[in-house]
Amino acid sequence: MNADPRPQPPKIDLQKLAAAAAKPGASSAGASSAGAAADPARGRSAILFSIMLSLERAARRAPDVQSLRYVIVNETRRLLPYRQAALAEGAIRPKPVALSDVPGVERTAPYVTWLERVLGHLAAAHRDQVKALKAAPAPVPAAQPLAGAAPAPAPEAELLKPRLVTPADLPQELAEAWPELAAPHALLCPLADREGQVRGWLWLARDPGFAPADQVL
Repeated sequence: MNADPRPQPPKIDLQKLAAAAAKPGASSAGASSAGAAADPARGRSAILFSIMLSLERAARRAPDVQSLRYVIVNETRRLLPYRQAALAEGAIRPKPVALSDVPGVERTAPYVTWLERVLGHLAAAHRDQVKALKAAPAPVPAAQPLAGAAPAPAPEAELLKPRLVTPADLPQELAEAWPELAAPHALLCPLADREGQVRGWLWLARDPGFAPADQVL
């Protein structure tokens, strides 16, 4: 059997990460191992942070665009489990360029053609939201925030956050085809450049629903 030609980013041993998170000094706050053991949420945060650092290193070490795409659609599940992932490039007419668990994108496959239409519809809806936001009157300045309070996020930034997608967001034809082609719960992540311009989309789908915490990872 021929070896898999796809690049293989480095793997993470979660047991080792969990052990490291429980050691003194493992957290950025310098918490003791006893404190980490008494606070499972803190230990989980340390593990997630380690995974994010590993993913960043894998992305930076990718020798070419194809390898980077592989990391995005396959290795991201170490941070957020999913059954299907697709990376699409293009803000106006997104084209899937990488799929999880397969070496290439077959343009004529039913899933790919369906997903391309879904992403095109969602991208158009996103553009309409951006246009409406720019055309809206300037908001009235809010009262002076309390000392130490976090500033309210800009409306433009809200549109760049991951969002849940359901069949109700799609035209009837695409919604009816969803159960046969994709996992029932989906999360759409806009991929923007430093100027806030959307350059692509990451589609994640799985059987269990996405919790609010999943949308901020």
